[in-house]
Amino acid sequence: MKPLLRKLFLTTGASLFAATLFAANLSAADDATVQLLRKHLETSRDFTIEVAQQMPADQYSFKLTPEQMSFGEQMVHIADAAGFFFGKMTGQKGPAADPKKATKENAVAALRASYEFALGELNKLNDAKLTEVVDAGAGKMTMMEGVMLLIDHSTNHRASAEMYLRVKGIKPAAYRF
Repeated sequence: MKPLLRKLFLTTGASLFAATLFAANLSAADDATVQLLRKHLETSRDFTIEVAQQMPADQYSFKLTPEQMSFGEQMVHIADAAGFFFGKMTGQKGPAADPKKATKENAVAALRASYEFALGELNKLNDAKLTEVVDAGAGKMTMMEGVMLLIDHSTNHRASAEMYLRVKGIKPAAYRF
């Protein structure tokens, strides 16, 4: 009887282990959208920080026109929005960037902190969670739309910042997707 129980125990244990591995693989496959969004948010982070680093520190107060934000204010605005949008969507307090401290050092640090916060919060999500309707700080939308809003917002302001670089004779970092 003991050999039969042992065989049953081993077979059951092996089956449960295989089922767990299978479920984990399904879960990873099911989160393909989160993985895709993570890839694009990481690209946005890297691209935005590279653009921020291209402008000389003494030019961070430069404005194309008096009505526009300075280059530094553009960078701090991107950083602040990343923390704000993800903070609103997840109910966590995101890092806030101070627009009065739009120096190169502060802007790059704020960009790093806010993108890391956003990526950390995104890493907690799964594809099912992306369909939940939340307040993203710009109205009610799904979590997926909130992530897309953040990426689109960053792209908009980064593109503006690239014009500042061009006016200063600096070729912006190469586009990447």
